[in-house]
Amino acid sequence: MPALEGVAAPAVLLVSTFGLCLLSGIVPAVNVELYLIAAAAASPGRLALPLILVATSGQMMAKSLLYLAGRRIGRLSVGFSDDRIRTFAERMRSGHAIGHLALLGSAVTGLPPFYAVSIASGALRVSFARFLLLGSCGRCLRFSAVVLAPQAVRRFLS
Repeated sequence: MPALEGVAAPAVLLVSTFGLCLLSGIVPAVNVELYLIAAAAASPGRLALPLILVATSGQMMAKSLLYLAGRRIGRLSVGFSDDRIRTFAERMRSGHAIGHLALLGSAVTGLPPFYAVSIASGALRVSFARFLLLGSCGRCLRFSAVVLAPQAVRRFLS
């Protein structure tokens, strides 16, 4: 990706980043991290924060749609036969620290896949505000690492 220049280039970069992040939040085969590395490497350092915030916003809009789809599925715990799974589901719903860590950890690392955690959060009736806050914080941390990595390498090599 050649270096971005001109007045319209930052706007195009940010709009395309939002769109791709929205798409990748729904279609897991689209790898937004590779795109963000290339975009960060090709853009000036002053665009790092807007790039991170726009990427986080696009992803969380998509994950919110998955959360809402999960809400329509209904309560998953009805069919759980394992007491450990039922206990975990109740902890997710009640705002227990384990549920917070699972949601935040998934948003940062992708393990378990944040796609599935988004749907499960809706189905388990996790508070939408909690889901949005923890998911946004996690995605922001993840995308910060991805966007700032090329700049760190550039500084290290110069």
